[in-house]
Amino acid sequence: MYLLERLDSAGGGPAFDLEAAVAAQIARLVAVHDWELPSGLAESLGLGLPSAVDLGHDGAADLDRYAARLQQVIRRHEPRLNNVKVLVHPAANHAPPHLVVEATLAAEQGPLPFRFTLPGN
Repeated sequence: MYLLERLDSAGGGPAFDLEAAVAAQIARLVAVHDWELPSGLAESLGLGLPSAVDLGHDGAADLDRYAARLQQVIRRHEPRLNNVKVLVHPAANHAPPHLVVEATLAAEQGPLPFRFTLPGN
């Protein structure tokens, strides 16, 4: 449990939900954009993603590159997940393609399957 997660659960709120906490962390990682960081910092920290809004204009290759970069970011910054894969699910039934994170969550009771569809996808 990260510091802010410990502080949040100490406030007498609902019981700590590891899966929700990891999903929230992934959402935060996605929200850090490369243009918001000082020059060179994105590379040294292993953070910073392009805007997901602009993805797909150059075809599926854009989404594949984004998925690969996101997979690296999650592996580096979310140690509670193992065997991380970011999959591009193709468009279907007038819905746009979307990105799904699949991994194994290291929980106290043992490894659990983890699946998270990126917000807005």
